[in-house]
Formats: sequence, structure tokens, C-alpha cells
Amino acid sequence: MTGKYLLNDFPKFQTDRSILRIFAEFFADPTYFPGRCAKIVGPKGVILGYIGALHPEVITSFGLTLPCGAVEFNVEPFL
Repeated sequence: MTGKYLLNDFPKFQTDRSILRIFAEFFADPTYFPGRCAKIVGPKGVILGYIGALHPEVITSFGLTLPCGAVEFNVEPFL
């Protein structure tokens, strides 16, 4: 799967010259179930984080028994 999806349909923040737009793009990561992971991309292509359903092997390695999702945010771009 490939694609880019706009997460916010309207500007949440606006400066004199730019409008904040955040996108989710499909991403392959072995931590997540295949086809169920996306990277969250902000202005200028900055990766803000990842979101997805965890791979069954990851779930069982933590001793969990039910499907789980995860969200990871990089706070550095916001500082």
C-alpha cells in the first residue's frame, strides 16, 4: 500500500507565510503488522512520529495476548 493522507482538513496553525499540514504516509517497519503502519509527516517533510498495529511477535514478546496499537511521537520538532 502506498499513499498520503491529510490528517487535518483545515489549518490548525497559521503564520504569516505557512499553514501547518500533517500527513500520514504508509511505512514498512517490522515492529508493526505489515500494511498497518504509517509515519506522521509534518511541514517540510519532518517525521513527527509513527502509528500502527503492533506485529504479533512484538505483542507476544511483551507477554500480551490481545492485539495492540502504538503511537510514537518525536517531540523535538515541537521544541
